[in-house]
Amino acid sequence: VIGGGEIYKLAIEKADNIYITRVHASFADADAHFPNIDESKWQLDSNEDFEKDEKHAYAYSFQKWVRK
Repeated sequence: VIGGGEIYKLAIEKADNIYITRVHASFADADAHFPNIDESKWQLDSNEDFEKDEKHAYAYSFQKWVRK
């Protein structure tokens, strides 16, 4: 599922897994946000951190969450 924010909210209730890229930066004009992940319903299964480099302007993490 590729958002916006309201699409994410609708789809998260039907999902068994969440694959999310978290960009480690703030953007004042961002207009779509992924909803907070309720850790009572979801468990972080994996997390890979990546530093900014010549291909990526920002550090980021790629995470997989699984429904409990």
